[in-house]
Amino acid sequence: WPDSHNLVEKKVKALLTENDTINDEVLASASVVAQGLSAVEYLLFDTQYTDSAALAGKPCDLMRLAANRVESVASGLTAAWQQGGQGAWPNGTLTAGSEGEKAALAELAKSLVASLEIVKKDKLEGAIGSLTNPEAKPFHSESWRSASGKACLLAQLKGAAQLFERGLVPFLKSPEQQVLRRSVQEELAKITQDLEANPAELVALINSEAGRSLVVNSAQTLGKVNGLLKR
Repeated sequence: WPDSHNLVEKKVKALLTENDTINDEVLASASVVAQGLSAVEYLLFDTQYTDSAALAGKPCDLMRLAANRVESVASGLTAAWQQGGQGAWPNGTLTAGSEGEKAALAELAKSLVASLEIVKKDKLEGAIGSLTNPEAKPFHSESWRSASGKACLLAQLKGAAQLFERGLVPFLKSPEQQVLRRSVQEELAKITQDLEANPAELVALINSEAGRSLVVNSAQTLGKVNGLLKR
């Protein structure tokens, strides 16, 4: 995702029809789009695979193996983060005002901006094509098959808000920084509240004029937030 060319369906369908059995070796040599959550979502929610005797249980085998692979990758990342090694957060205490502290805060801010940019560009703008001339592109939205795109979007927004609150707010102490803090908090809260106030799933929002207006406003507000964070 974004899957503009419907690669998930093409690759999963090819994997199921071109192999007599689905095992770890077959999956390891398959396209990455057939190995993880996208494939699991496709197999669970695409009706053509809910009851296919012709495939002799291969969709279930693929779903089980793909889910196991996702769990294995996630566990490996968690262990690497906690135990040290490449990409892990450094151990030790950072001295207040030190270059190490400044570098750590800059990295947190960069991570926050990147996360919000993904929400703005891919999850919101990508689903309507353009902020100036929005049109419905529901198949470009995240998790449209399972109708969980809005939940994913809100989870990322709330995660970004937590990162800001716990990682950056304690260090925003000057009057100017306090103004920045309030602005970011208010704008992130407004986006979340507006999306939660509308019960429609993301695909339904995209397919209505009022819903697209909400998506446009949310994306524009996120652009404003990132502008504040980049100062």
